[in-house]
Amino acid sequence: MTRPSRSGTRDTAVSVRNLMLRFTAAGVVATLLLAAAIAFLARQAGTREAITRAREITWVSATGIAEPLLTDALVRGQPAAVAAFHEAMDRVVLQGSLVRVKLWTPDGRVVYASESRLIGSVFVLDAEERSALAEGTMASGVSDLRKPENRFERSFGKLLEVYVGVRSVSGEPLLFE
Repeated sequence: MTRPSRSGTRDTAVSVRNLMLRFTAAGVVATLLLAAAIAFLARQAGTREAITRAREITWVSATGIAEPLLTDALVRGQPAAVAAFHEAMDRVVLQGSLVRVKLWTPDGRVVYASESRLIGSVFVLDAEERSALAEGTMASGVSDLRKPENRFERSFGKLLEVYVGVRSVSGEPLLFE
């Protein structure tokens, strides 16, 4: 519908229906953009919280549960000590989303692994892992499942590795993963 203007040209009449449709469409687009932004931020916050929680659980597991059980017999690989440590890890630590435990010496030898085929294997520790081991601190990152020491974890998909430097009862530094 058009009407002539005073100057003789035709103006398009403003339709209330068209204005309502435009307003509604703009509102829907704005709502969708806001929902997408909120979902993105919530996912990032959730990921940060999950990492923080995994680090806390690993710290408690390493220092409160594993460290008092790190005997010289375990470090030497004596079967009874390995079995006792495995039973404790299986009963207390490997719960829920925690899928593996490994215990490393400074030279990269796996003293204990909940996946027993890794025990006795030697792998290169990266700089962060060596630092955590030497300083008794913590390091974490997304697991590189292509690395040989992670070959038995590939079926789990994306994993977070958390390392804590601990000491055996005789004071030997070890790395708890």
